[in-house]
Amino acid sequence: MPIGKPQFDTRPGVTAAATARLWIVAMICGFQYWLLAASMEAVHAGNRGIALPAFLGSLFCLALAVGLVLTGELGAYNVAKELRDQRTPPREP
Repeated sequence: MPIGKPQFDTRPGVTAAATARLWIVAMICGFQYWLLAASMEAVHAGNRGIALPAFLGSLFCLALAVGLVLTGELGAYNVAKELRDQRTPPREP
């Protein structure tokens, strides 16, 4: 019995791109944590005007992180779908 094709993407650079996305999302999460800590410290010190800009900045960071994760997941899904379509012959009615 022949060995089948792998069910994952084997092109060069795919692992590096996924690792880069992971590191960028981790840095964004670290920045969000710092933003939360700095804004909480400012609010407790009496500066209430910082809350809305910090919230908007945090939402922007969340959108960036979700976008990066979805881009990677959708790309992996599309490649797996192409591999699956190449492997299985079309059914005849």
